[in-house]
Amino acid sequence: MQDWPIEVTDSKRIKDFVEGYALEDRTEHRSAIATLIIASLDDALGGNEPVSEVLLAQIAVILKQHPELLGYWARPDSESSMEEFLFSVSPWIRSLGIMSDAR
Repeated sequence: MQDWPIEVTDSKRIKDFVEGYALEDRTEHRSAIATLIIASLDDALGGNEPVSEVLLAQIAVILKQHPELLGYWARPDSESSMEEFLFSVSPWIRSLGIMSDAR
């Protein structure tokens, strides 16, 4: 299942995923949960669902620990800001100012 984060994404459970991430010690599991968090956030932002600033700040801290995800989800090589070339979460990730770590 190559696209499992997309298949199991749940924008209503982002807070649960963030809490689960904090409790997980194994690096590979934390990476998987971080992928699930960002896929779920992308789903929420794409559906115009509200996401609290507090939760976004928590997610930003998590993403800083996973630059490989930033490189994928921020679409840093896309010079276009047109929607069809970006994920819904891409502009938010780019706004974090941490993209230099992902390149």
